[in-house]
Amino acid sequence: MMDSPLFHWLAHMSPERDRSLTICGRRTAFDSTPKMPGDEVRGYPVRAWPPILRMSEDVRRTVDRRAPEYGL
Repeated sequence: MMDSPLFHWLAHMSPERDRSLTICGRRTAFDSTPKMPGDEVRGYPVRAWPPILRMSEDVRRTVDRRAPEYGL
């Protein structure tokens, strides 16, 4: 299973720090590149990379077994 592009976009972006002040038409841009020390903007620090959470095989088997109960 691939990691979600949405997860990576949100993990790399902080709206208050990375929102572009340049608005093209009705679009706003967000800088979603990985941040490094020194990339602080407007006093907002670079935050630690969030860990990618993975379900254990035991939990995965339990969910698969009980999926019909959940309506999945």
